[in-house]
Amino acid sequence: MLDDRLKIYPKTKPVSTSNHLPILQSALTNYQLIDIHYESAQNEATSRQVQPFALLLSTEADWLLVGWCRLRQGFRIFRLDRISSLHVLNLYFKPHSITLKQYFDTLGE
Repeated sequence: MLDDRLKIYPKTKPVSTSNHLPILQSALTNYQLIDIHYESAQNEATSRQVQPFALLLSTEADWLLVGWCRLRQGFRIFRLDRISSLHVLNLYFKPHSITLKQYFDTLGE
């Protein structure tokens, strides 16, 4: 089930690591809501509740989380190295009906 929601691109530089990976893998496969403190590229700190959808390894060798952001009411991509704290909540969500391929297809629209 996790392999349906994991995408790895060929790396162009050494892969970054994250202590959040095992926690996110568990939350993703158990459909548990997470609470993250995140710093954007513009150095803006925010707190988000996110439904994990997929984990990606970018061509820049950064791990990415694709998730449904409750604040923004849509899918968002979060770089794991910008997550300062992550907590798995004791709240569960219904899995999204789209596949990872369908998600990527919507990006091309």
